[in-house]
Amino acid sequence: MVIGFDIDDTITRHPPFFAVVTHALRAAGHRWGWKGRVCAAAAVELGRGGVRMPTCSTTMELAATPEAVWALWEDVAGWPGWTPTVTSATPVDGSVGLRVGAKWRLVQPKLPETVWTVEESEPGRAFAWTSASPGVRVRAEHTIEPVAGGVRVTLTVRMGGWAAPIVGMLTGGLTQRYIELEAAGIRGRVGG
Repeated sequence: MVIGFDIDDTITRHPPFFAVVTHALRAAGHRWGWKGRVCAAAAVELGRGGVRMPTCSTTMELAATPEAVWALWEDVAGWPGWTPTVTSATPVDGSVGLRVGAKWRLVQPKLPETVWTVEESEPGRAFAWTSASPGVRVRAEHTIEPVAGGVRVTLTVRMGGWAAPIVGMLTGGLTQRYIELEAAGIRGRVGG
């Protein structure tokens, strides 16, 4: 179940927390309305036990084959050539492609250097990889579905962990912009 992210409840129950978050959001350049809505592009998904997990997603249809999209994704070292959201992609421990267990060190603008580990991979259909930092686990899912005239590509980023709600508020807008830029790069490279 996906619901809109609304911190009205936080304002009324935890004013000091809200003051800290508000200051951080303003410093990060986020705009928010008086009603307390922040990072409107970010949604919150209810996870296990009702825990809220920030989620960002975008879907597009392309006049392309699943093989073309998969080939673009599988060349992880080539990502800086088609998406401005990755400036460097380096294999860790000799990793190749998107095999389960492969590790890639990504450098992204405005984000710390991170190692992503492929957890699921179904060539031509989908892959998911994760990264972790203290208090936050991020899972990025990439899926390809055949549709009439091409494919539907969905990119989703989910955050979990005790710090995920705060990190989601602070980086939700940036994360949404990044997956939309990645989608535009895919469209530009394989056709739209």
